[in-house]
Amino acid sequence: MFNLLVFTAFVGKSFGQNDQLSIPHPFKMFSQNTENQVGPVTDRSGATCVPDSILYFQYKTANDSTIGNKWVYQYDSKGNEVKFWRYQKSATNDDLLLLTFDSAIYNSQNQKIFSQRADNPPGTTLTYVSQTVYFPRGNSSFNDSTIRKTAINNGNFDNETKMIYVFDGNERVVKQIEHLGNGTGWDINSMIETVFTIDGKIDSIFNSSWNGQKFVRFGQSKYSYDAQDSLILIFHTDLDKNRPSFKVVFNYHLVANSVKNELSVWDDFTQGLKLYSQNWFDYDDEKRLEFTQQLYHIIGGISAGRQVYNYPNNADCVQFINNYGSSDGLAFNFSSRIFYYYGNIIATKHPAGWQNQISISPNPATDFLKIQTPENTRIQLTDLAGKTLRSIQNTNGQTEINLENLPDGLYFLILMHGGLVFFKKIVVSKN
Repeated sequence: MFNLLVFTAFVGKSFGQNDQLSIPHPFKMFSQNTENQVGPVTDRSGATCVPDSILYFQYKTANDSTIGNKWVYQYDSKGNEVKFWRYQKSATNDDLLLLTFDSAIYNSQNQKIFSQRADNPPGTTLTYVSQTVYFPRGNSSFNDSTIRKTAINNGNFDNETKMIYVFDGNERVVKQIEHLGNGTGWDINSMIETVFTIDGKIDSIFNSSWNGQKFVRFGQSKYSYDAQDSLILIFHTDLDKNRPSFKVVFNYHLVANSVKNELSVWDDFTQGLKLYSQNWFDYDDEKRLEFTQQLYHIIGGISAGRQVYNYPNNADCVQFINNYGSSDGLAFNFSSRIFYYYGNIIATKHPAGWQNQISISPNPATDFLKIQTPENTRIQLTDLAGKTLRSIQNTNGQTEINLENLPDGLYFLILMHGGLVFFKKIVVSKN
């Protein structure tokens, strides 16, 4: 049910379902039917905002930063994602270790027909653990069915799940029937039914389980809209217990280009719905996602997160995201940064050879900062909120940044050279 929170980024009065938003990959906005979700998310200009690699850095108190994870993507000539590598930081050093590898095959109609995943636990070899076969629906972007298999002994694969999709006359998925593998065949397990309004909006979604003879509904989600066809409420009922299960309320602010939702879940102690989380999505005038925040009401207190999306030099696609955490929802501390690389650039953690070519002084600084880097290094100075204060393309290897108009405080210096990235905390102190 929590996937419904992500769905809100597509819903709004000032930016409806037909508007394209800049959504950072791989955090794509998925419909309820993920197997039938197709097509890249595009940015404000119609160009595809799908990076070739993503690099994640975690900040620590003692050090400037440490590498966390890396994602690398490979696409075919038609833009289909055919390979995906996920790396994770080693527990003993800063090496990046391959964690999982995904690959996919598409037919001549640009439809996915096969995918598989391999795991690579430390100290072992790459081993394929699952496969999925897709059966496309004619020449459309939908599937009639999918079959997922998991690895068993001796490299063989056993049936895990099968999904069969039923369409109405308007080519909308109205039923998703799940089967579970039993070793020799398939057993019917569950079904999701979607009911649409006359004008094509989702009216209700029913969840059913198979009792051996028929489907029995155990849950219902009811969707409500305002006069502008904007989603304002999802209310889920537990049909077995005849009580609410959860509800999501949506609020829109036209002037601010923002969406807010609140999730309330059933609480056995109070015997009613209790506020669990609040989520904000803010967009700039170009309909690019610029700010998200989550506030969780948990036992014993509050937990919160915040993400700030950055588009240096008014770029169409997000270049990096600053992440913040909070234990009270009031004071947020900078925790990590995610970089996105486009144009066939594969990110790497900064190697010692490149790092040795960098010189930054003085630090703490007063009125200027001298920087020595390899030629053609891009330099950015940002504040703690991620706002770019200085941006320079260092063509000759030597740069001096003027700090006269900056107040005392902590700043971040970012050096980018091809797929390499280097961070440094800069202290400005004029007293």
